Amino acid sequence: MTDINRGEDHEDLAARCAEIEHWQKTGLLKGDALRAYAERKYPGDDHALQLAEADTAREAYRFVASASLVVPVVDKRDHRDGARLNAMERHRIAVIPEFEGPWDAEVYGEDGEPQVRGSGNSPREAIDSALVALDRLQDDDKGMADAS
Repeated sequence: MTDINRGEDHEDLAARCAEIEHWQKTGLLKGDALRAYAERKYPGDDHALQLAEADTAREAYRFVASASLVVPVVDKRDHRDGARLNAMERHRIAVIPEFEGPWDAEVYGEDGEPQVRGSGNSPREAIDSALVALDRLQDDDKGMADAS
């Protein structure tokens, strides 16, 4: 049996698991990890591969159970999310993910056309950027109205 606390054994276990998954999916056993384990652990046994497969499953179960894979839930919201949501409703902001790129947030006017756009690495950043752009637009409009 493998000592699941040693890193090199994790690589062997992962390789054996991948080979077994492929074997079960296709009916073809590719790779050397499971065969090498079977030969090492069960030399000359006619059922060595099946026994190695069962060992691998047990090791994988133990690894998952001992690895403390439970990730604590972290509340990723920040204190401004409620204000962002209200601004999205009030200013008709649409948030759009770009393929392999930044997020965009567009502020739509009464005519259904985008007035301003903001971009960022997350939806929050894009919304904040759009709100800054909207503030600038409104300040410019206000300045022009004051000048008339």
